[in-house]
Amino acid sequence: MKNKKNVICICILVCIISWISYSVITRKNDVGIFPNKHIDIICPFSAGGGTDLLCRTVADLMSKEFSVPVNVQNITGGGGALGHTRGMDVSADGYTLTMITFELITLTQRGFAPIKIDDFDYVARINADASCIAVNKDFPADTLEEFLTLAKTKKLKVGNSGVGSVWHLASELFCKKSGIKMSSIAFDGASNAITAMLGKHIDLVNVSAAELKTHVESGKVKILAIMADKRITYLPNVPTCKECGIDISFSTWRGITLPKNVPLQNKIILQNAIKKILASQPMRDFSKETGIDVEYLDGKTFKEKIQTQYNQIKPLMIELGLVK
Repeated sequence: MKNKKNVICICILVCIISWISYSVITRKNDVGIFPNKHIDIICPFSAGGGTDLLCRTVADLMSKEFSVPVNVQNITGGGGALGHTRGMDVSADGYTLTMITFELITLTQRGFAPIKIDDFDYVARINADASCIAVNKDFPADTLEEFLTLAKTKKLKVGNSGVGSVWHLASELFCKKSGIKMSSIAFDGASNAITAMLGKHIDLVNVSAAELKTHVESGKVKILAIMADKRITYLPNVPTCKECGIDISFSTWRGITLPKNVPLQNKIILQNAIKKILASQPMRDFSKETGIDVEYLDGKTFKEKIQTQYNQIKPLMIELGLVK
């Protein structure tokens, strides 16, 4: 009889312990562990472009890292204005991130979106692509020095991706720093400018090396110099403008942000995951295949870089009549 009571007591004790353990685990899954449900990343540009491709690659690797679905939401319009604006108004829980781009700077200054640099909490920069000086394979210059000599005797036509775009500003900065004058021709996107350059309707383009990768590999395009602090892996034999005596560094970029007031612990978890993802072999393979330069910066340094670039181009944008 006594043994029977002991068995019953043990069974009851086991049940109580099991119930307590189940309750703790369930509660952790509900509120204590981040993330425990799907994550969304807002992409301000349409599917198929470089920003979308990078966003989806990061989302796929993040899904594997966290073992939860990570979805890309393409919220397009207004040259990136709608997506960036949505990104600062989402729930502050860490489950909706935004891939911001260089356009944040120009949208702010041109009055195209009611957003400021301080409206976001910065997680990490994930990419930086420097502008380059690129010409058709038949262009009568093979070095930046030869190009500048020619540009001082003839007003060359440079194509960009639209008035006030990143590559329009890049070419204007290059002219100022190099002391030359060029006719700036605006196109609807960088790809159309590149097509015009390939067809010899314009002399050169200031776009990223990634956008020219297939044409460089096919021998149709020559890149004379990179507007960066150091040479890029994809083009180890192409000098920087600084190496050629022109003190200029200018890049477009992409990064991940959160709305304000996301719990610090959740932000740190996301930041650590993104840093790990960017250092992974799949991301190195992605960079090699696409030419998109993967470059991590922590959130604090990323924001400082954005502010510095904002200050760099604001006087130029005022001069060009682009600030409202």
